[in-house]
Amino acid sequence: MSRGKLCLLVSSLLLLQIVTIEAKRINLIKVNQCLKVSLDLVSAVSRQIMPVIKDMINCVKYEVKINTERMNLMQLVLVVYQFFLYALNNRLDCLANAYMSMSAVTIPKTDELSSLKCMYLFVEEPLC
Repeated sequence: MSRGKLCLLVSSLLLLQIVTIEAKRINLIKVNQCLKVSLDLVSAVSRQIMPVIKDMINCVKYEVKINTERMNLMQLVLVVYQFFLYALNNRLDCLANAYMSMSAVTIPKTDELSSLKCMYLFVEEPLC
């Protein structure tokens, strides 16, 4: 090993010894609780999302104006955009129903995440 590399190694080791990094303690039991609630939330949303989308499509009654057999990603994004634009302009009640049914699933789990203070697992909780 050359002298330059050796000096660099020794100086970096000295700097690491001098600079103390204070890490926040992690409560693994709380992490486990938060992960359980988060996974429950994800599973509840994944079970509910397809029926909600199907109901919304049936409610809106949007007709696609392009050929959907050979669609690329940009065309799919355009169709989804046009669908939501049509729903916002003409059938806002369908979007409101979809929102209400999804919020009925998510609100209890997000309230539980909030009460466990899962957002502050790895950072300090604000004083206010």
